[in-house]
Amino acid sequence: MKAVIFDLDGTLIDSMYVWAKADREFLSRFSIVPDDEYNRVISTLTFTEGVSYIKNRYNINMSLEDIKKELYNLAYNEYAYNIGLKSGVMEFLKGLRENNIKMGIATSCISDMCFSVLKRIGIYDYFDAIVFSEDIGVNKNFPDIYVETARRMGENIENCIVFEDVPHAVIGAKKSGAYVVGVYDEFSKDKKEEMLNICDRYIYSFDEISL
Repeated sequence: MKAVIFDLDGTLIDSMYVWAKADREFLSRFSIVPDDEYNRVISTLTFTEGVSYIKNRYNINMSLEDIKKELYNLAYNEYAYNIGLKSGVMEFLKGLRENNIKMGIATSCISDMCFSVLKRIGIYDYFDAIVFSEDIGVNKNFPDIYVETARRMGENIENCIVFEDVPHAVIGAKKSGAYVVGVYDEFSKDKKEEMLNICDRYIYSFDEISL
């Protein structure tokens, strides 16, 4: 193992509740309650793709930019002030740093929200590369973001371990050629059996990993 690539939301930080809450609050203004199909689809999309999906599925009479702003405003303060690391993450990051193992983030998060939470928690400087799905142009169903994160760290993806918390992202990461570790998250606990079948390894907490 020469490098590690982390997803952010639901993997490093306990944040998945934020977007579910933001979506519910926004859609409630139109008397819409998101159903299981909505939750299944939205979880696989980038922020921009998600906004388009919301507008088109529910015929929301707002511009894409205005919907983006509304959802952004509903979520930002949680990243800036409240969201924390998941169990065992800080100790694992410190261990990787002590062993001179490169670290990167491959995320569908919005860039300033990502930077805000990483800097507040004090781990921004741990990472050699931070890559956003919005900049790559495709979501995590595809391997592109993982390959690009490895490239920016100066490593081949085959020499990297990827940590992800949801099945579609695990599948995308596996397509890249990386070794993929699934991470339990309460938000996606109903996907655990699927994760167990597709990951190279599955953990409930970073406390389980020894370097």
